[in-house]
Amino acid sequence: MKQSYYNIFVPTHEGGVLYNTLSQSLVELTCEEVRSLDNLDNCDDEALLAGLIAEQFILDDPEVEAEYLRYQHNRYANNNHLFELTISPSQQCNFDCVYCYVLKRESVMTEATQDNIMRFIAYNYEQAPFKKLRINWYGGEPLLCIEVIERLSAQIINFCEENGIIHLGHILSNGSLADEDMSKRIAKKCGITSVMITLSGKHDDHDYQRCEKSGAKCYERIIENVDHMLDEGIIVHTNYVANKNNQASSLESVSDLCKKKGVVTRYTSTGRFDKEHIYLKDEKNTELEPFSDQESAEFYREFLKRQNLSSKEYAEVLQPKRLFCAAWVTRSFFIDDLGNVSACMIDMDYPEERMLFNINDWDPDNHLSFKHDRLVMFANLNPLDNEDCRKCKIYPICRGGCALKWFDKKLGKCANSGYLNLCIDDIVLDYYYALKAESVIGI
Repeated sequence: MKQSYYNIFVPTHEGGVLYNTLSQSLVELTCEEVRSLDNLDNCDDEALLAGLIAEQFILDDPEVEAEYLRYQHNRYANNNHLFELTISPSQQCNFDCVYCYVLKRESVMTEATQDNIMRFIAYNYEQAPFKKLRINWYGGEPLLCIEVIERLSAQIINFCEENGIIHLGHILSNGSLADEDMSKRIAKKCGITSVMITLSGKHDDHDYQRCEKSGAKCYERIIENVDHMLDEGIIVHTNYVANKNNQASSLESVSDLCKKKGVVTRYTSTGRFDKEHIYLKDEKNTELEPFSDQESAEFYREFLKRQNLSSKEYAEVLQPKRLFCAAWVTRSFFIDDLGNVSACMIDMDYPEERMLFNINDWDPDNHLSFKHDRLVMFANLNPLDNEDCRKCKIYPICRGGCALKWFDKKLGKCANSGYLNLCIDDIVLDYYYALKAESVIGI
């Protein structure tokens, strides 16, 4: 018998806690049981072995689990039940965030491009009917082009109703324009059920790093708009871009927002962007200081603690993902305001070199109208082919991370999840303490 690749052991005074990131099993071990775990070949405690086998901590061959994860990756990446589009109606934005690397331009998606998107959706449905159509609105700031979103959403919703398809609407927004009227429009006219807003701390910290072009303060307005969206039944995801400059106020903001029912928080460290130096727009021209992986790990553990998570919520944090992002999915595409279609959100910033085709020139009967190389590059990539990922204890959670990072030799495949490896033991321990506090496991 051998231990699963996905076991996490955290020592305690009484012995230790054993957690498996694939099965999500957790058990307490005594000091004697820990010694047995380290020497399975000579373990004669049949009850212990039977329990560890039942919870999938030990197996005849851990490669079985790795191959199962490979199967899962291929099944999710190539599924025909979901068709997903991320649509950017414009690259315009009312913010001028100091760290933003997104390509900006003033154009707005034309009605002709919108109609060709509908043609593309209908063609893909005819080729392989799907049960769910997920639309993610992106930018720039997509709410600057609400008329485009309303017009195209009406066509998409009508298409879904005619064909018995479930429509899933999501929007990525800075939240500054989502007042009461706008929240009603996106919920009732556009079928938006969830929104992702990004915050960079609280009050001045946020307004320095995520500043409006007009210079207006916006943090309090965004928080008010969160309530408007919640009132319309929209699930609000908050994404914190945290760094050394705003870590204290980010934690304060998390503590405030986690009290609002319907708000889901997540965290993205200010990472390695395309700018060598990033400065805040204050009187001192302060340079923004990103976290190291270790600092990011420490922040993330505290970030979770500030939310006062129950054991069930900790289990959701540790929940194995299907895939890291839509770039892994073969039936997922990104379309910008000019109609350029790509396989990855970041690719939208490099339309000339990375786009698959332009929706306005696309001809399904003309093989030459489609550049296959980029799509094939993603489609043939499986993180389980890499030995490090295959045996990595957090793989079931990160699922290989950002697909694009696998081709970026400067950053490397673990650029998005290096911090998680450094704090996963502590998070498991916090989960264990939450279980004990709720008397879910014995004390």
